[in-house]
Amino acid sequence: MRSSIFIGLALMVTLVIGFAVQAELFPANYVYQKSYLCSDKIQAEFIPADTHVTGYIRAENPFSAYVVVSDSGYFESLEKSEVVRSWENVTEVKLDFDVPGENCYLVVKNGNTNQIVEIKFKAER
Repeated sequence: MRSSIFIGLALMVTLVIGFAVQAELFPANYVYQKSYLCSDKIQAEFIPADTHVTGYIRAENPFSAYVVVSDSGYFESLEKSEVVRSWENVTEVKLDFDVPGENCYLVVKNGNTNQIVEIKFKAER
């Protein structure tokens, strides 16, 4: 009986430590992706309202990036009224901005070359 209580207690301690380590290494406000994007394809990442975003986007060939206010999450045709910030035909973007009072998306539109695009950012209140 004592050994099963000891094993159960040890298992609980291990789980708690595991969750704490995971939360520290991979906070919920952190995004990192290194993705292969085909030419003219779009990748979007959600950004919560009222946050400060820091990070970067990098690729070997030109791409465009936009911060877009959207309820739908579809970005095939970007309306200028929805775009809060934009960087066009660049190979690197340093992110350091405040998100307005609405939920937004960081939208990366690849150029005319298939390539790996690296996105790393965090959004903090």
